[in-house]
Amino acid sequence: MWSSRLFWRLFLTYAALTVVAAVVFVVLFLSRQRTAIESEVRQRLRDEAAVLEVLAESAWESPDAPIGELRAIWQPKMESLGREVGTRLTLIRPDGTVLADSSADARQMENHRDRPEIEQATEQGVGFMTRPSLSVGEPFEYCAI
Repeated sequence: MWSSRLFWRLFLTYAALTVVAAVVFVVLFLSRQRTAIESEVRQRLRDEAAVLEVLAESAWESPDAPIGELRAIWQPKMESLGREVGTRLTLIRPDGTVLADSSADARQMENHRDRPEIEQATEQGVGFMTRPSLSVGEPFEYCAI
């Protein structure tokens, strides 16, 4: 039996099919896991952005306030809040001016008006984008509202 060609052909065929089935299962499983994790991350970002939007209402109520004063108020708050929630947070005025950032100096940051997630949020109310950060250089999932 062990020396039969038919046995080895059948054995190798079934072994190959088993390996292929296992690989397909793993690929499908990992794909679904990735989708679920991305969905959870986006929901968390959306929730954090909504909370930040409420907290920052006073920044929108004084559109003529000097940027320097607003940055002096908001930069320490953003740094503290970013550490607390473990997420990078950026407070941006409707014209794209960065008021504060939890991981970088807002004074050194360029206007964000043309960022894809900002444009999407302007059009649809919320915007998501996965891309490398221009200021930090690492990939991030962005959410804007």
